[in-house]
Amino acid sequence: MVVGSLFWLTAGHDVNAILPIALLVVLMQAMSWNDMIIPAIAGRLSPNSPALTQGLLMLCMAGGFGVGAMLAGMSIDKFGYASVFTLSLGGIIVALMCIAALVMISKPNASEAASA
Repeated sequence: MVVGSLFWLTAGHDVNAILPIALLVVLMQAMSWNDMIIPAIAGRLSPNSPALTQGLLMLCMAGGFGVGAMLAGMSIDKFGYASVFTLSLGGIIVALMCIAALVMISKPNASEAASA
């Protein structure tokens, strides 16, 4: 989120070229950590076999990359390069709302916990 925020703040401003390049390097490093950790967590938490879990995870990730690239291209064509960061912020907010909803749904109620 820090890298995305800095990209958003520097878009359209006169900054030294090394800053966006450094931010991209940091972003790529963070993405590689993410790509290594998520399959391990999903494999442990899933009730299905590790192979099915990994396959479904890769399918969803590839679909997300495809849809994200398409939306980014459309956003750049219509509103300019800086709009990608606003689009990303909207995606982050939607993702956080989905996570919050899942946590609230999976949290047992006090009455259900007492009867169990």
